[in-house]
Amino acid sequence: MLPLLLSCEGGQPQLPKSKERVDSVRLLVYDIQKCSKLHTSEYHIRKIITHKDNLHAKGKIYGRTINIAIPAGDRNIAIPIDATVKGFIDFSLFGPENIIRNGRQIEIILPDPVVEMSSTKVDRNSVSEHVSFLRKNFSDKEIAHYEQEGRKEILKTIPLLDITSRARLCATRLLVPMLTKMGYDEKDIVITFRKDLDSQKLNVISTEKKP
Repeated sequence: MLPLLLSCEGGQPQLPKSKERVDSVRLLVYDIQKCSKLHTSEYHIRKIITHKDNLHAKGKIYGRTINIAIPAGDRNIAIPIDATVKGFIDFSLFGPENIIRNGRQIEIILPDPVVEMSSTKVDRNSVSEHVSFLRKNFSDKEIAHYEQEGRKEILKTIPLLDITSRARLCATRLLVPMLTKMGYDEKDIVITFRKDLDSQKLNVISTEKKP
């Protein structure tokens, strides 16, 4: 991912002397760590999980295998699931190794963003179920299984949410004022993630409270 380079008009920064610069890094790390968890994005996702199966007659007639769908032997269900997904950066993992200085420029390499699914809720009032008279209703165990599959499907959509870009933007808004107070010019500040960060493999956790 390309680094985000902010620019604006302004004079050259008054950089501190060598020892003062080392101390300023320690102070910056301390101030950033105090930010703890920076929530950067929140998404509300609605996923409708569907399942359909048919009753079949299977067997052999005159040595030939048959598998015939029985009329009026089908059943299907649609289960809407609402989920809240949040992205955040854990600044408790920030350290001096996340700061790179090159002359007047300073680069902040952010800790990897984390994604949490904080809650899911099945819209019971909108569940649609059709069961033919030859079939039994869906069991609670089957429905619970489909709901769990729905949660897994929601997690699969996370790489499409552009969480890294939003996280970097929020972190930029937080960190740039800190750095300008230390004497750096905005045009010399780069906020980025590690270059080999794979948005398809973000750390995903579930903080949903079990009923």
